[in-house]
Amino acid sequence: MKVPVYLFYSILKSNIKDFFGGRKNNPNILMLEPLYKCNLSCPGCGKIKENKELLNEYLPLEDCIQAVVDSNAPIVSICGGEPLIYPQIAELVQEILSMKRYVILCTNGVYIPNIIDKFSPNKYFTWNVHLDGFESEHDKWVAQKGVFNDAIKAISLAKSLGYNVFTNTTIYHNTNIDNLIQLMDLLNNIKIDGMTLTPSFPYKSGGSLFLTKEKSINFFQKLEKVLSKYPIIHSPIYKSFLTGNINLECNAQNHVTRNLKGWQGPCYWLADHNYESYNDLNLKTDWNSIGPGKDPRCQECMTHLCFEKSSIVQNGFMYLKGLF
Repeated sequence: MKVPVYLFYSILKSNIKDFFGGRKNNPNILMLEPLYKCNLSCPGCGKIKENKELLNEYLPLEDCIQAVVDSNAPIVSICGGEPLIYPQIAELVQEILSMKRYVILCTNGVYIPNIIDKFSPNKYFTWNVHLDGFESEHDKWVAQKGVFNDAIKAISLAKSLGYNVFTNTTIYHNTNIDNLIQLMDLLNNIKIDGMTLTPSFPYKSGGSLFLTKEKSINFFQKLEKVLSKYPIIHSPIYKSFLTGNINLECNAQNHVTRNLKGWQGPCYWLADHNYESYNDLNLKTDWNSIGPGKDPRCQECMTHLCFEKSSIVQNGFMYLKGLF
């Protein structure tokens, strides 16, 4: 389970600068949501369901760029919504790359062939395509037939043109392990650059779709024996957390979210407050009150956004050893 060198270097360089600069708990990831609008209506997506009144609005390009400056995060994950709908998405990516940030562009893949000529391959730029299963399983989760095949074609196109491509897969209550392995086998044959697998966050609007912590651990224990075959990009320590072998503390401050409502707090999953500035988010958020055992909404959460950095903070040397 290896982390790509360029991605790891971006995190390491930023953390070293923060340490010697006296800046503690700076985020590694900015979750930038320039819009909520999407071409799909996935049942498990709480973001769209909870922001219906903003589906036709866009965050101005200058506000997006300012968010990158304010957070100073080495990695910018552009998400939403479907970010390829954002009118200035190519300009946004180029601006962030020029600031020497690692850009991960999250998409369902459908629009990639229509827009890919506006981008250029860059070792600090990665397409991240959402795939929650093989064909019928994925199309069920996105509530639209044909999306899986469109996404696979888009991934193959991007790879043929020299782009880095990741996939992200959310594990739900009814996710079938054999179907998931079939997906990973296909992606391996395409020579995908990386895959992420994460338990779903239990949004209230999703009902019985989501896993409990116990069921998440059970799922990853069954999957553990085959994971070494695939380019899973989580740290070895996070893998141990997923399989229930170790415990990690939530580190929600590892990622911050900027969207149409402002700076969302306390984390990507919990939208309790929206602040006007990044400083307000940091100063007014009680980071010690977030996580399992502290906030009941976090009790079943095992998402990589909240726990991946803890694998570095709590197990730094073991983390570094497992990377190479």
